[in-house]
Amino acid sequence: SHSDRFQKPALVDDLELASAWQAWFYELLTDQDPPTTLEEIVGPRPAWQASAACRGMGVDLFFPKLGDVNPARAICARCEVRQECLDYIMAAESGAPGVWGGTTGLDRRRLKRASA
Repeated sequence: SHSDRFQKPALVDDLELASAWQAWFYELLTDQDPPTTLEEIVGPRPAWQASAACRGMGVDLFFPKLGDVNPARAICARCEVRQECLDYIMAAESGAPGVWGGTTGLDRRRLKRASA
């Protein structure tokens, strides 16, 4: 039935399930296949990423499901390319998840509203 098709899952703490829902909504709203790689979302890797303090660290730290973002922010705080990272994601972002330049998606939305 129609209502079954739009029913939200009981628990969305599973990253795979959350990704499936995100892809489903993307297709529903845009009638296009969702991007599948980071490069498709934010473009090719810029040169400054080679100097990033997070380089080689686990992705889970910077993309916590519902976890603590403070460890990622601490790494960003000592990063020499923090501003470049933030500028990059602010220019490329279309709701990009994760901690970039010491900010969360919510932080970046607030920054965009404040600068508008």
